Amino acid sequence: MSFKNKILKNLSDFNIDCSSKILVAVSGGIDSLCLAHFLHGQNYNISICHINHKYHDSADEMEKLVENFCSQYSIPFFTSSINSKQIDSNIESIFRKKRYDILYSIADEQDFEYIFTGHHYDDQIETLIFRFFNSSGLNNLFGLKKQFRKVLRPMLNIYKKEIINYARNNNISYIDDPTNLNLKFSRNFIRNVIIKNFNKISPNLYIPFENFEKRIRESNEVIKYTTDYFLQKNNLSKNREILKFCKKSFFNLPILIQLNIVNRIINSKEDTFLTKNDFSELKSFFKKRITGSEYKIMDYKILIDFENIFIIDPAFKMKEQYYIVKKGEKVENNSFSFHWKITEIKNINFSKDIELIDGKFIDETLIIRSPRKSDQFLPLGSKNYKSIEQFQKDNKISFDIKNNSLVICNKDRIVCLAGQRIDDSFKITDSSKRAVMLSYMMK
Repeated sequence: MSFKNKILKNLSDFNIDCSSKILVAVSGGIDSLCLAHFLHGQNYNISICHINHKYHDSADEMEKLVENFCSQYSIPFFTSSINSKQIDSNIESIFRKKRYDILYSIADEQDFEYIFTGHHYDDQIETLIFRFFNSSGLNNLFGLKKQFRKVLRPMLNIYKKEIINYARNNNISYIDDPTNLNLKFSRNFIRNVIIKNFNKISPNLYIPFENFEKRIRESNEVIKYTTDYFLQKNNLSKNREILKFCKKSFFNLPILIQLNIVNRIINSKEDTFLTKNDFSELKSFFKKRITGSEYKIMDYKILIDFENIFIIDPAFKMKEQYYIVKKGEKVENNSFSFHWKITEIKNINFSKDIELIDGKFIDETLIIRSPRKSDQFLPLGSKNYKSIEQFQKDNKISFDIKNNSLVICNKDRIVCLAGQRIDDSFKITDSSKRAVMLSYMMK
């Protein structure tokens, strides 16, 4: 298939027509200028954005070249720059992020439907090799995506030699970015050293890399399908900030699927990935399967509970609750209902949702509130005071229940950890004259 037909088919696959409003990122190099020239020649509705990195001596010359190209073909031109003096490490990654930030900003402000970049299949090979050395898993061994949010790459199946032929046949002037020869940048080393040596082994690198990429994509389709199926079937959460699923089902999965599930949840926008170190530590954490253990990753907290796995969003905060409840009154909301009354011992009616305490020291009001770090009580049957946290740990109380725990107090004294245990000091004895019925139900 020819250069022209490949791109036209890609645009058709993207459902792009000539009326679509497109912003083309053009550096002044051969790839992006050829893309812009082709799109203009096919009457697509394009504008061009050039981002000047101010990083090398040819930077301003490249900007001028792109500006003149736009003037020659009457193409709307946008330009911006990056202050490279403030960047002294991880330059490639920071430049890439800043470029896309600028492109997205212009696209949003000017209502562009799409952003086009000039990436081609040789870039794809470089990306695959780069990610091979830095990858944390199969899902990161993907090359560049054809489409990511507003960004489309219509030349991703075009070879560099095809672009060079197009530039030669159409007399397109361009400037080679001098930093492309700087081997301190990882991609330049891959391009100028590794790939050149690979070519000595296999003159046509495209075939093995296309096959490799296809196998990786097929493997990832299986992983994606299994991940989707698990999350649809096992997601038990009602709260967006707390995702819960069945521990047994989760640990029955291969470790690779377990890691992908976490990666999917944490990186829901698919614009970042967990690092190799993240995956290594997470893999070790899951293999130990210690109930009650926690692992923090990218500000998320992963908790292995008794029956479930919880992934807790950084935005999650325990809701503080505090209610003063008079005798006979009822408090009810989305998480619980509570009321209490005083009764004679002989009139006691037992129920699973009712706790009984001695009413000798109870006033006309009780307080039901969220537990505090300083809270201690004497659990029924115990000789020693314990904090709420220690009591729940000793009694293997699930995260679900701990997350919704409330204490019932008489003034400053805890009389009951609602629905879990009363304080031994308030237990019914033979000398008790009256009882207080605490009716608490968690929803």
